[in-house]
Amino acid sequence: MNIISLLFGKPYRANRLFLFFYWFVIAFYFVGFVMMISLIVMTGEWLFIIPLVIFPLLFRIVYKLNTFIYQSISNQKDHSPLKKKWIMIGSAFVILMITFPILVFIFSDNVVTNVSNTNVNGEIELSIGSVKGTYEIEAFQIEAFQLEESIKDVALLPYEAFIREGSFLLFLEHNGEMIWSEEVSGNHSGEMAVELREGNYRIKLESEEAKGIVINLSLN
Repeated sequence: MNIISLLFGKPYRANRLFLFFYWFVIAFYFVGFVMMISLIVMTGEWLFIIPLVIFPLLFRIVYKLNTFIYQSISNQKDHSPLKKKWIMIGSAFVILMITFPILVFIFSDNVVTNVSNTNVNGEIELSIGSVKGTYEIEAFQIEAFQLEESIKDVALLPYEAFIREGSFLLFLEHNGEMIWSEEVSGNHSGEMAVELREGNYRIKLESEEAKGIVINLSLN
């Protein structure tokens, strides 16, 4: 028994469509396998190997179940081509439903791993194992009455950041518009200047690829 039969079971050769989907999904799996291993190497996160282990088992169960149903209908004397057609469509649909989440996962623009984000009385401590894309650190809102009570027009939010590999853009949005940004690499400290206005604020970071991020930020 070769490794493909061991992982995915034996193909059902009596029907061309079942045979086509068998080899189509296996080809897709090995393409995804290469991409997932590359992702593991880039991020150092071995949890990404879980879909590679689970997928062959799920495929084997679904493929075996559908071939069993198809054979049961085909062996009936009063079977109709229409019934077999819907079984084939159902088989294709189930297989695609299984492969679609893996496809989305592999080609996702946002991949963030090993996140720890705490906010204790406005003191934020964030650590990220690896990031590719955008991550929202914190969101807060300023109401009109807060502006009336405040004696300041601009708030300075001090922060310290460390990044082991790569770089990221630290930025602040007000009602969806970027109003402050800073490129961060290595050890970095500074202040985030916030003009106090009514509305929603979101602190985010964005990176093409970065590892080992630690950020300490004070909102007070």
